[in-house]
Amino acid sequence: MTGISITYIYFIIKNFHTIIYKNSVTPVTTRHTFTILKRRIYRIELSAFFKSVIDSDTAPVVICDINHIIVYMNPSACERYSKRGGKNLVGKSLLDCHNSDSNEKIINTVKWFGQNKNNNRIFTFHNPKENKDVYMIALRDENGELIGYYEKHEYRTPENAN
Repeated sequence: MTGISITYIYFIIKNFHTIIYKNSVTPVTTRHTFTILKRRIYRIELSAFFKSVIDSDTAPVVICDINHIIVYMNPSACERYSKRGGKNLVGKSLLDCHNSDSNEKIINTVKWFGQNKNNNRIFTFHNPKENKDVYMIALRDENGELIGYYEKHEYRTPENAN
């Protein structure tokens, strides 16, 4: 439970029977408040699992929002792109890291992702030097709305496979 103590949660449950949700105050039961807090804590813990999955991937993972801003780089990506700034690239535009031809492809792919909720994966190229296929993958929220994308590397050789 990152940043929330059991005492604080107990205080909220014991003393308040309302929560603020989407700018409205809704009266709720103590049980309902506890259920909502449990869900939020579970999401925080689940986020740690997802981060661990991404961080343990040996292939570079660079996650961007729909405006092409780099929002996260796993350790492998930080190492691979260290000459270009590594972790300092977070918060910068991915488009600043590519030539105009690549930028056009990235922009068109993100537009394609936005056209249909089923447009989620596209092959971009095969890298014969590293014997891997590279894909762009759409990231969507729980409603299926496009929130970002990342590049996925799939190695063909067992010693490099993730």
